[in-house]
Parts: sequence; C-alpha cells; structure tokens
Amino acid sequence: MLTNRRLVYHLIQAIMAATLTVGIAAPAVVTLGTTPLVAKAADQKYQDGTYDVQTSFKKQDDQNQDSLAQGFLNKGATLVVENGKLQLKITTTNDGGKYIKDMKVDGQTEYATIDHDGNNATITFTLPNTSGSYLIDMNLNTPMGAMSQKAYLKVDFSTVKTQATASSSSSSAASSASSASASAASSSSSSAKSATASSSATSSSTQASSTKASSNTSTTQPSSATNTDNAETRVLSIMKSSDPTQQSASAGFFAKQVTIKQDGNDYLITFTLSSGNGYIKSMTFNGEQPTATTANGDTGTYTYKVSAAVLAKGSATLAFALQTPLGAMNETALAVFPGK
Repeated sequence: MLTNRRLVYHLIQAIMAATLTVGIAAPAVVTLGTTPLVAKAADQKYQDGTYDVQTSFKKQDDQNQDSLAQGFLNKGATLVVENGKLQLKITTTNDGGKYIKDMKVDGQTEYATIDHDGNNATITFTLPNTSGSYLIDMNLNTPMGAMSQKAYLKVDFSTVKTQATASSSSSSAASSASSASASAASSSSSSAKSATASSSATSSSTQASSTKASSNTSTTQPSSATNTDNAETRVLSIMKSSDPTQQSASAGFFAKQVTIKQDGNDYLITFTLSSGNGYIKSMTFNGEQPTATTANGDTGTYTYKVSAAVLAKGSATLAFALQTPLGAMNETALAVFPGK
C-alpha cells in the first residue's frame, strides 16, 4: 500500500514538471524566434532593383491640384532600390533643366543631384522613407531673377516589389537563380530603354528648340527707331518698381542702353533684350504696347512711342507678362534712362 502511494506521488511530480516545462518553453519560442523576423521584414520592405514608377508634383496648399512646376517635369520616373536606399530619378521636359538651380526634400540637408543635358536635366533624389509624399524645396532661376517655391512630390510605389513578394516567389534555389537572371536581363533592357528614351528626348528637345528658334526669328516691319541715323542713345538702368534705389532682378536681361529717335512730335524708344526674350508673352512701357518688335531666339527688341514729357522725365514703368517654369507671371520694373 505504501509502495502504491509512493508511485502515485512520483507520477504527480512528473506530470507537474512536464506541465511547467511546456509553459515556460512556449513563450521563449515566441519571444526569441518571432520578433527578429518581424523587424527584419520592416527594415527591408522593398526588393533591390530598378523600377519604372509614376510621380506627380502637387501644390503645397492644395494637393488635389498639379503644381505649376509639373509642366516642366516628366511624370514617368525611375526608382533604384539598393540595400534599403531609395533613389528617384526624374527628368525635365520643355527646357525645364535650365530653370532649376537646386532641389531637396524639405528638412533634409542633402540636395538632389542635377545632371544637365542642354536645356533639360535628370534630377536624382534620395528619398528618406517610403511614405510616397515628400515636400520639395525648389530654388529656380527665372527671367525675372531667383525664386523659391515648394511643392509636394508624390511617388506611386505600387510597381515596386516588396520583400514578401520576393520571398513567396522564391520557392527554391533554382527558381531564385532564374529570377535573378531575369531581373538582370530586365535591368539591362531597362537601361537600354532609358538610354534610347534619353536620346529620343534630347533629339526631340533639339528639334523643338530649332522649331522655336525658327518661329521666333520673325521680325515685324522695322521701325525708324532702329535706324541709327539721327538717333540718340542713353544709358539704361532697370530698377525695382517698389524701390527705385535697388536694381531689379530683370536688369540682367536688358542691354545697358536704349536708342531714342524723334518721330514727329513724339519719340520712339527701343529696348534691347540680350536674353530671356523667349519667356516674355507681352511687355508694355508707360502703359503702352510696342509699336514694333523683333525676335531672334532668346534676344529681341521692343520699340515704343513716348511723349516729350516722358522723355524729359527719363523714367517709366515696364510691365511684363511672362511664361516661366512656375507658370504665368506678371511683374513690373522701372526703366530709368536719364538725359545727357
């Protein structure tokens, strides 16, 4: 009888020990085995590779509307993923490259790399995360001087393969090797395609520039003001209309003198643009439209009829209607041409 009791006692002890062992071991598997796998998946969200993605630039104050900068940036872009680093390459269009001074993701110290190709460029951003929405700081050079703007860059990551997708598709070593080979071939094809597209874009840009230059090389009936016989020249300064003591940002686009010639009781004054003419939709002087203009690519002349009183005053307002990388703009400046 005592022997049976001892046997029962030992059986109970054995069962309790087994229960405690199972209870301790189960949490240990979850804590030590599961947690690192989850962290690793989060750190490597996207599979290394080169992807074609769609982008857009939206207004800072209304992300439902395209930014004016969108007209000078292609929506199709290339995303390169390597060891968790994301690099986005966007190309410009419509000669947008010549307007861009620098760009960067807001809050970052690293500026985008800008590789110019004539009047266009390839802009490479290092994206800080995979949110798909980034506020971009832009410093631009426009016909009227330097300007700073902000816009939201939106990136569609739907075409980018995640690590989960890559893991499920790689069921064996053989299929993984095949996938790597296909990826390399795709990357090579993508590079060739990008080179062809770049060459095509450059060719198109050159043809467009030639066409634009050809169309702009049109001259209205020449005015007598462009005839230097009996003409007077005066030194020209372009000053800020809001503060005539400071030079306007547009001064660099004008020649440093004007030509003046008498026309009956009035006078004809001719301004020469040494650059920036392609941005000007219209330009008035003292509230009047020009009587004659000439254009030759980025340069041109504008001739206006003015009264003797305006000539004696030696200054009047220039008003510009411009088409810039940021869209249509209206600016004013004060033309100062004192008499001798």
